[in-house]
Amino acid sequence: MSPRLRWRKFVSGFMLTMTGVCALIAVSVLFLILGYLAVHGGASINWNFFTKLPVPVGETGGGLANAILGSAKMLLLATIFGVPIGFFGAIYLAEFSGGTTAFIVRYAADLLNGVPSIVIGIFAYSLVVHPFCWPSPASPVKLPRSSLPLLAINSGALAGLIPRLLCR
Repeated sequence: MSPRLRWRKFVSGFMLTMTGVCALIAVSVLFLILGYLAVHGGASINWNFFTKLPVPVGETGGGLANAILGSAKMLLLATIFGVPIGFFGAIYLAEFSGGTTAFIVRYAADLLNGVPSIVIGIFAYSLVVHPFCWPSPASPVKLPRSSLPLLAINSGALAGLIPRLLCR
């Protein structure tokens, strides 16, 4: 074995070891933080934490009831608006996958998948929140953007796997 090859193997092994040591240090710090949060924050998690409303700053107690219900409401609205459109798009893509319109639907889904969430959020704000001064309907405009392209493309691909004899 030549000295150059021996040196390269040594450097490769050393760097691999250093990468493992650095990864171990980073993961141990993350577990240290997680353990600290579990020990000191675990005592605060009880039934009232999930069912009570938040209290003013400086008072003890309070909970996350309004945050949990608000998140559930937004998720429900996004599902109601996003899933039917995604499934109908998937059925269209599976049935008429060779046409120009199917290409446009697939291209629009790929394009929508590439748009950053902040841009869609600003669009939903300017379209729904700003004119009506009511932020609640903005969630069905913005949140389905996350699931709609993936749902349409993946469900269309899965529906395309069904044999034609079973479809008719």
